[in-house]
Amino acid sequence: MKQSVYSLVSDIAKNSEEDLKTENAVLKLQIELMKWQQSQAITEVARNHGKNYKTFFSCLVLTITLEISLQELDVLVEENALRARLECQRIASEEMRKAVTEAKRKTWCAVCLLEASLYCCWNTSYCSVSCQVCFYSLQHQESIF
Repeated sequence: MKQSVYSLVSDIAKNSEEDLKTENAVLKLQIELMKWQQSQAITEVARNHGKNYKTFFSCLVLTITLEISLQELDVLVEENALRARLECQRIASEEMRKAVTEAKRKTWCAVCLLEASLYCCWNTSYCSVSCQVCFYSLQHQESIF
């Protein structure tokens, strides 16, 4: 189980989202082909049922094999969908982390919360002189009263 999780994670790192979408499309086409082959085998069984038991049993085996293959392909499609979701989550998480890091590196105006270019005190910055005057007059009035 642990090994399959590690292999899943390494596969995700290797495959891009477009590769996974392409692989899903190919697997879906294979499923459709196998369904068609199964219906052809069933038709053949119906046609030859009374005539030849050997053909009947070979078609029955083919039908069972196709059913198992279809189930395996369904599992592969689900795994690819899971990989694509995990890859999208990883990419979104990484982008969010980068955006937060970038925002933390900037200094913001104490009045209007735009990016600051004027620094006053160790924890107060302003984007313009008008914001600095506005904030200073408000802070000065609070200290008087």
